Amino acid sequence: GISTFRSQGRLTLQSMAQIGENRRKDLIAWLAANEPAWAHYETASRCSGYHKTYRYDRSRRILPCLMEVTTDSPMLVHLRYLSEVGIWKSRLAAEQGHLDDALDACLAIARTCAHLQTGTCLLDQLFGMAFGAMVRLEVLRIVAEHELSAAALGRVQTALAQLYGVEYPSVSFEGERLVLLDAVQHGFTEGGLGGGHMIPGQYAVILEQTAIPQGAQATRWTRAIFRVIDVGLSVTHVRRNKTVARINELHDEISRRSRLSPYQRHVSGTRELVDSVCWYRYGFAFMLLPAERRVSELAFRSRAGHEATLTILALKRYRMEKGMYPADLKSLVDSGYLDDVPMDPYSDGPLIYRCVGDEFLLYSVGPDFVDGEGTPGVDHEGQPKTWAEHGDMVFWPPGRSLAIAD
Repeated sequence: GISTFRSQGRLTLQSMAQIGENRRKDLIAWLAANEPAWAHYETASRCSGYHKTYRYDRSRRILPCLMEVTTDSPMLVHLRYLSEVGIWKSRLAAEQGHLDDALDACLAIARTCAHLQTGTCLLDQLFGMAFGAMVRLEVLRIVAEHELSAAALGRVQTALAQLYGVEYPSVSFEGERLVLLDAVQHGFTEGGLGGGHMIPGQYAVILEQTAIPQGAQATRWTRAIFRVIDVGLSVTHVRRNKTVARINELHDEISRRSRLSPYQRHVSGTRELVDSVCWYRYGFAFMLLPAERRVSELAFRSRAGHEATLTILALKRYRMEKGMYPADLKSLVDSGYLDDVPMDPYSDGPLIYRCVGDEFLLYSVGPDFVDGEGTPGVDHEGQPKTWAEHGDMVFWPPGRSLAIAD
């Protein structure tokens, strides 16, 4: 039943050996209860395409149709919990020595995440990136803690490399464009000069949804203030035709910017797109403009994590078959172990690779754009953190900086 789809707590690099006996029994029972659902999840992950049905509850007259169905998705909650089922199944199987089963569970989640990343809705894409990062950590945990054959490493590397076809997908904001255009369709009159006027009441709805904390109710005075703001901004807003044209201009620019890496934005001094929008003349576009810089940066981080994982698997295979790690990453490409050298989104070069004794370091210079020689970033409490504001993002060894997974 749905009641079994509950979270087992925040997923970290905690191993099964650290779990108490009572917690272990509860976990095994939870996995058993969700086994039928997991079987459907695993089968669906093997489908060649991804189709999602959006259902609109017309009894809830709150937001325009597309805005509501793309921001309120119970399906993603269930997928999240079932993805957690897969990760715990993987950990339990690895502990029992069933490494192929452990890796197969990880690959099922990776396939699901890849499907979501090719979806139109931005929320689906973000979910796919987030759990894609989590499952990559699980794969690296298995590689670090267990002896895998070169064949097993090659199988996983091939499966991960084929997830996205020719190229890792950049983030798409086309769903957000449709949501905004749908909101204009519901929020403006059809006739009149300029294609119609904004219908009063639209700002009040958006303000109530965005300015009031989730679960809280707007007071009578708050609603009165929202109404005053709504009337004023509705009067000053440009007509429908100009609004649609501006929305399309902005989203064309968003599409262009989404292909710029964080480093390219950094060196070019690219300003925030929202700064170019007149908030009172184009209020709809201003209030509902996606956080494209942040989301695009997350997509580049996700790509770096994906390519780093492929590189680590290739390095391990190279070591097994040739007796040593290569001198540089280009040697992996020249030897046929890797298709391309992984690029660092925070520099103008590849991820940094360095042999250290019998092991190696693989890292990105991170969001501060400074090479810290492989010193991992930390949070405000001094604990290791992925993609910390300062410090490097270390992909290998996995326990060095990935004790906390964002």
